[in-house]
Amino acid sequence: MKIAFMLVNIHGVGGRVRVVCNLANELLSENTDIHIISRQGEPGQEIHFPLNPQVTIHHLGIPLSKNNFFSKAIYQIRTFFRIRKLIKQQNFDVVFGLKDIPNAMMPFYVADHAVKIGCEHTSFNAASMIGKILRRIFYPRLDAVVLLTHHDAAHYTFIQEKKRFVIPNSLSFTCDTPSNCESKRIIALGRIVPEKGFDYLLQTAVKLKREIPDWHIDIFGSGKDEAMLKELARKLQVDDFVTFHPSTKEVIKELCNSGMYVMSSRVEGLPMVLIEAQECGLPIVSFDCPEGPSEIVHEGEDGFLVPLADTDALAEKMILLAKNEEMRKRFGKAAKVNCQQFSPQKVGEMWMDLINKLTVNKGK
Repeated sequence: MKIAFMLVNIHGVGGRVRVVCNLANELLSENTDIHIISRQGEPGQEIHFPLNPQVTIHHLGIPLSKNNFFSKAIYQIRTFFRIRKLIKQQNFDVVFGLKDIPNAMMPFYVADHAVKIGCEHTSFNAASMIGKILRRIFYPRLDAVVLLTHHDAAHYTFIQEKKRFVIPNSLSFTCDTPSNCESKRIIALGRIVPEKGFDYLLQTAVKLKREIPDWHIDIFGSGKDEAMLKELARKLQVDDFVTFHPSTKEVIKELCNSGMYVMSSRVEGLPMVLIEAQECGLPIVSFDCPEGPSEIVHEGEDGFLVPLADTDALAEKMILLAKNEEMRKRFGKAAKVNCQQFSPQKVGEMWMDLINKLTVNKGK
């Protein structure tokens, strides 16, 4: 069976790339031939996440569009024709789309005999108005649409129930020596963009610095808001309590050297980093943002969920954990157990069951 994933920049460092690499590795077998269609990059360029060398990568070599409507339109048109040509040449049996526009366009460049699966990695409410319109018009023409959470699936009633499926992301690693939760370090990882809500985290830092001055917050990531947030930290006088670090490949090491994980996002899909923090034995404090944290964090068992944008509540729970080492360790042990629902084996089986079901329906 010949399976293709499109369309990512396989050389990027975002969560979508990590998910694609994980899934490609999981589905690769003697009965499957896995391909990834990448917008940018070239052969030999570094891939930041583990990927089996037997996975074939097709580089379209399309440069990023400039930030104006005309260049973006040209970018999408070039992408469309290059994908259509490649898919016609390769004659895939199953094609996964990984974003709204490629998903919407699949009926136009993927052969009728192929199974077309649209995958969502962000919540429906986080999509733009155009993105929501594309979903409503074109997604019903796909063979299946896979959502990350049951909460998000509830927004897709415009698709037949038999075409809607919920499959979570899987763990990308195992951690044999999890955190002992004794470190007085709070960690957060992610792109430095508005969606991740690091401005909220800096606001909580004002209270944390006063209540637990022997602790520290480390933020790992990069993005367009980095300079602005560093300036905000200076204005709030927490730049000695919060440190910004570049994105790191040593995710396991950094998580295991921490005492808790915090997420202050405005929106999420199913945040991989929370699952990874659990695998590393960390308790979690997170905003209950749409849509994913509530399907990962078990309130009062392995972490705390607080109302979105309630920085006082976020700070209160972080302080509670910081002052209670026994609670941190108990939550961390529970987190390590609970995250096994996202094991690669379990998630891989869900995907293969879906693929087999859809290919049977197609008469393959």
